[in-house]
Amino acid sequence: MRNRAAKSQKRKVGLALGGGVARGLAHSAVSIVLFRVIPSILVISALAATSAACGGRATSVEEHKPPAKEEQKLEPTQEQPTTIPYTLQDLKESGELDTLLSIEENALNPGGNDHTELVKKVFEASYYEVTGYTSEEHNISIEIITEEAYKARVPDIPHLKNSSAFSFTLVNEKGAGYGVLLQGEGPTAQVLRGVAHEAGHIREVIFKEKERYEPDLICKDILYGFSEGIARQFESTIMRKIQEYIDINLLEFVDSGTNRSYIENKLKLDENRGREKITYLISWLAILDDPELKDLKRELETNKMLSVEQLLKLNDYFISIPERDRCDYINDRLSKLNMYLPRIHEIAKSRLIPDMYGKDGLNPRAGLLLP
Repeated sequence: MRNRAAKSQKRKVGLALGGGVARGLAHSAVSIVLFRVIPSILVISALAATSAACGGRATSVEEHKPPAKEEQKLEPTQEQPTTIPYTLQDLKESGELDTLLSIEENALNPGGNDHTELVKKVFEASYYEVTGYTSEEHNISIEIITEEAYKARVPDIPHLKNSSAFSFTLVNEKGAGYGVLLQGEGPTAQVLRGVAHEAGHIREVIFKEKERYEPDLICKDILYGFSEGIARQFESTIMRKIQEYIDINLLEFVDSGTNRSYIENKLKLDENRGREKITYLISWLAILDDPELKDLKRELETNKMLSVEQLLKLNDYFISIPERDRCDYINDRLSKLNMYLPRIHEIAKSRLIPDMYGKDGLNPRAGLLLP
């Protein structure tokens, strides 16, 4: 049995508890109380009442700094020992990790094989090793179901009907909790990434600062892309932790004209500042331009990628920015895009390897778009 006492040096997440902005209402049998829509997923947040009661102190972008080191501490949402019966190393030695990554069929096959428990097992070990806590301590439950069952349960919101996953806040016998619901009839590695992505959305809902703030329409769109970027960062953090135990480099891709065009087309800004572009560009621009992230910049310039620890530090830093300051922060970075874009493209293209075969799903091309 692994526990926190045996891992006294284990890193604790550096965020203050907080909530988000209310954007709509709904109810269900599991006492879901509030929707907060995010690209391709749904966060159903029960934190609106808290947010209304606790207006967050606004700080200017210039004043914004990460929490002081002694404050960089997150206690679990439940009072219980941190225990996990296996680590990624255990799963590597048992062959389960390699088994999951070699599965070429869907995670869930109605009437056939079901790999969903293995997906959850690998995620649980990864989440613990990245954050120092079990997902159970953060009261996160994961359910992977058939496409038919998913369509029957997904809320009646147009963009969600075409989604494959969403996350939400609910009330259960343990109190306030967080759920992830995924459609499992997709490639196994892709479903694993989906779980990690939704966990990234949940971390933002739990830990960002509580405040009263209603952005204008333009800022809402920017915040939409920023939240998606936070989730993608955490997804990448989980996958890069797994990479430490496998023989596949998730940041090496086939050097092809298609991949070069993909980088150039995705890592640029359209006139309308599309939310998808913000999702990826803001991570690069923050690292290269924000003086508070100098150590991340040094690592990126040297290694052409961020380590698990530094990627999580960036994720924590983004979540710690008060929501009312985020649009100014993002726009300040985007105003310098032309200065940094050649360097961003250069680093991203350094991951293109001649005569290489990339395992589809495990390292989708979106991996080219994050530091």
